[in-house]
Amino acid sequence: MWTRKTKEELVQTRKRQKIADILAAVVLWIFLSCFTAAVPGWGENAKVSTFKDFLQRLPPRMAFWGLVAGCSLWGRFKVRKSGKATAVVCLRCQTVKARQGETVCQCGGELVNLNEMKWLKETQVE
Repeated sequence: MWTRKTKEELVQTRKRQKIADILAAVVLWIFLSCFTAAVPGWGENAKVSTFKDFLQRLPPRMAFWGLVAGCSLWGRFKVRKSGKATAVVCLRCQTVKARQGETVCQCGGELVNLNEMKWLKETQVE
């Protein structure tokens, strides 16, 4: 059965999502920076890279991938802040649907963002 999350649960969910987004952006930034600095190129012109070469190539790549990771993180926050969920739940018939712009279900119930709802098992309801 679907039920609305409490204010505290909504705050905790948003906090966890922000932390997960930031952590993913940092991991992506470090991985791509190190990977592109360690791999000098492909083909006949490729040479074996030394650690000194790696350290020389790292700062510009960290700046570039940091910018990319920052932009992707900003985009994620902007999408989340817009509040436009891709799925909605009807409060009356408990049907989960893809968002198509309507705010009222065919049964007459209100459609609520799935992010604002939680699933309770039947044993928890009793």
